[in-house]
Amino acid sequence: AVLNYWRFKQELNLKAPNLKEEIGNRLTVVFGMPIPKSWSKKKKAELESRPHQQKPDIDNLCKAILDCAMIEDSHIYQIKAIKIWSSIPFISITKEENVLPTSTQTEQAKEGSSAERPTIKIAHAAIRGLGRSPRL
Repeated sequence: AVLNYWRFKQELNLKAPNLKEEIGNRLTVVFGMPIPKSWSKKKKAELESRPHQQKPDIDNLCKAILDCAMIEDSHIYQIKAIKIWSSIPFISITKEENVLPTSTQTEQAKEGSSAERPTIKIAHAAIRGLGRSPRL
């Protein structure tokens, strides 16, 4: 379990070396968990992008991301995390801006449009190892 964690941390740091500078204090994290290759095509198709309700626990995944990506993670005060099945494993980290909406954002929300938010997408093979036992 510890080796999986350190392998995950090392690979995350290699694939996203600037992550420490780019993450803000409010995040949305989406974990695309790998669909087992042994499952039928039908089952794979049914589960694509559906909620992943198995181990690893979502709180352990979030903790691993914060520990791996942050020099000091105490400034983060909000995380929205989603764990779904995916034929291509990935981690998507979106930096959420502005706690209080500006008047422009409020108007855009009323009109049904939304402003672009910076997103970091990481195709990550090491997430496969975390599926076994991500205990920290």
